[in-house]
Amino acid sequence: MRRPAFELTAVLIFLAAYAILFTGWGLSAFHAAFHPGRLEAALLVAFKLLVHVAAPALLLFLIGGELRPLFQARLATRGFWLGLVVLGAAVVGLTLLISPSLKQLAGLHATPLALAGIIGGSFAWLAVEAGLCEEFLFRAVLQTRLAAVFKSETAAVVTAALVFALVHVPGLWMRDGAGFVGHSGSLIQVIAYAIAVLSPAGLFLGFVWARTRSLLLVVLLHACVDALPNAADFARTWLGY
Repeated sequence: MRRPAFELTAVLIFLAAYAILFTGWGLSAFHAAFHPGRLEAALLVAFKLLVHVAAPALLLFLIGGELRPLFQARLATRGFWLGLVVLGAAVVGLTLLISPSLKQLAGLHATPLALAGIIGGSFAWLAVEAGLCEEFLFRAVLQTRLAAVFKSETAAVVTAALVFALVHVPGLWMRDGAGFVGHSGSLIQVIAYAIAVLSPAGLFLGFVWARTRSLLLVVLLHACVDALPNAADFARTWLGY
């Protein structure tokens, strides 16, 4: 990385615009324009890939940043599969304890085979819709440049997790609060919620990225976090439950 400070500045400017134009105004306008359903879900993932992957990749290309190292899977790296199995199982177990996932899935009244398909489909969908989008932008793009500037992986992990939480604040604060978890009319409350709820996942995934530099691993672990809590919604949207 030839100019880490310059690249980090460009990325932070991009994230400032992202926080207001995407998480705040953009998503609100998108959801107002489309009725919930398959079309909205498909267009939303395309919109997210454009904003989270294509746009920052183009930005780095234009300013001379390296892109190839950011997309490496590193399947042959020592500990990749062990990390995926052990950490993935731990994340899924924690999710079952703190979320109503099992109750929501039971409410679908699906057969065991159908449930397996629903969970697998939710995992694959969330790996792209949330995992690839957010991990590329916040871990591969942002955290890598923070580490180069700070010359500290730990500082980069903590800062990236904090930025990840804070860029969600405009969306949580500006969007309609009806049924929207995290919304509040108090900006202080929204900031506190974002840091308390979103930063821990950022810390976890940030440390995994710092140790492995495997985009695939953090994407799959991110999907482990989101798959079960969103499985019932996946079934209703895509399978008509």
